[in-house]
Amino acid sequence: MTIAGWKILYADKTVVTSRDSSWRESKSDEVLIVHFYFVENYRRHTSDGWVTENYRKELLSEDYYWMNPDKTIDCGSAKDVPEGLSDGAVKTGILIQDTSWLERYNSFHEDRTW
Repeated sequence: MTIAGWKILYADKTVVTSRDSSWRESKSDEVLIVHFYFVENYRRHTSDGWVTENYRKELLSEDYYWMNPDKTIDCGSAKDVPEGLSDGAVKTGILIQDTSWLERYNSFHEDRTW
């Protein structure tokens, strides 16, 4: 699949997308969730009728998130981060209280725009 864009949710409830900023220029710490969206899409039925949505991949609850040179996004622990990434390529995750996390997750997850 072809990546079309990404969206980051930070602990302070800020949301930054690839339409707002480059990955490199976006804030580098306190990441809760990263969604990246693909050009390919699908149709699904909702209570309002049929909608078309882009496929997406969700990354969450990790220590580090990074953009590879081929523009794919990965996550994992410190040992997983590739060496030699450019400045701004690596973001750090954060854990917050469960109830706060769930509230942010639900809001972020339901908003399928990027």
